[in-house]
Amino acid sequence: GKVVIRVDSKMLRFRSSKDQSYYYQKAKAAKFAWTLVYRRLHKKGMDTSTTRKRRRVVKKQMRQVQGIDMALVQKIRKETSQQRKQRRDNALKELRDRRAKARAANKGTKAKGGAQGKKFASKHAGKG
Repeated sequence: GKVVIRVDSKMLRFRSSKDQSYYYQKAKAAKFAWTLVYRRLHKKGMDTSTTRKRRRVVKKQMRQVQGIDMALVQKIRKETSQQRKQRRDNALKELRDRRAKARAANKGTKAKGGAQGKKFASKHAGKG
């Protein structure tokens, strides 16, 4: 065989002058029946006993969401859009009620003299 080193430093090994000649003619190896590329493309000399590989279908697993019970996750997934809207409205109403109570409690503490108009100086007020 012959070894040829191209300008880009790639080393080519040819088994015979026939291989080298076809390479320089830029002939495609897939078109010659005696090449390995042709034999692979046209499935020559392959073991006939091999069958197609079976694809394994990945089954989706339900995972728990941290802080939520799995049964609750299942229930939320199954609910209709009407039920979902109802649940959101109830949650918003509850949130508004809590905030209103908190505001009322804050007003009560301010009236008793909590932070009565005290103005705090900034940390950097005296610095130059």
